[in-house]
Amino acid sequence: MRFETILFDLDGTLIDPRVGITRCVEAADPDSLTPHIGPPLMESFERHHGLDTATAPQAIVHHREGFAQAFLD
Repeated sequence: MRFETILFDLDGTLIDPRVGITRCVEAADPDSLTPHIGPPLMESFERHHGLDTATAPQAIVHHREGFAQAFLD
């Protein structure tokens, strides 16, 4: 049997697509990120991502960890 095409499922198993995806979103429509600049994180996560007051604080912790890692490493 001979295969002419090989497909890879790049959903995070073989690579971490986060950087590529987030950079593409930023490049494609940076204006969509503008509402996140300025307001408190709690408000942004609740308003723009539909998180509730119990879940938003956990998102803030993850955001701050990722932000620190991106800029301090």
